[in-house]
Order: sequence, then C-alpha cells, then structure tokens
Amino acid sequence: MKDWKEVYKLPLRDSSFNWVYDANGVFVFQFLDVSKENKEKLIMAINGNRCLTNPELSFINEGGIIKTNKNQNVILIRGWGHLAGTLNLSEKEAVNVQNTFAEFIVSNLNCRNI
Repeated sequence: MKDWKEVYKLPLRDSSFNWVYDANGVFVFQFLDVSKENKEKLIMAINGNRCLTNPELSFINEGGIIKTNKNQNVILIRGWGHLAGTLNLSEKEAVNVQNTFAEFIVSNLNCRNI
C-alpha cells in the first residue's frame, strides 16, 4: 500500500492562496487562518529545516485537520482529486497517503524527526 513518500516529494512550497504544493507541483494541503510569517516557519519545520521555538505549542491530527494544542486549526490536508483521480488510487490507498502525510507533518511540527 502506498504511503505519502511514494506520492509527494519534499520540499514543500507555499503559494499566495494558502495552498501548499510539493516539489512536483502537486497540491497537498491548505493553511487555515495562519499569518504569512507563521506559514513560512511551519513550512520550514515540515520540510525538516528547523524546529518551532515555542515549547508550549504542539500539534495533533484530527481527521485531516492539523490543530494546535490550543485548538487552532492550522492545516487542512487536501489533494483527494490527485490521489483518487490522477493517480487512480483506491479509497483505502488514498486515505493511507493522506493519513501518513498528516502523521509526518505533525511529527515534524513537533520536532520529533529533527
């Protein structure tokens, strides 16, 4: 079964519309109510280039929405059209890609992989 590493390629990059793309130009997620400065910090952390500096801040995945421990919605995992349409993955495989990608994001935002 495919996981996110077989579909998405780092580094991620932000667009001006709160949409984030992988190195191949595939839409992977959308920022929710995040300042431009914080988006840059989050992208750097997800790409593995830095840790976030606020020790009181942590992240969790709740059904494809990455939230802070203060219940602020930060990221909405997206890209179902690419997974199920373009790549023709089964629903089970597409869900696994999105779930493993969300786990990776949370892990890097919490600096567990750095």
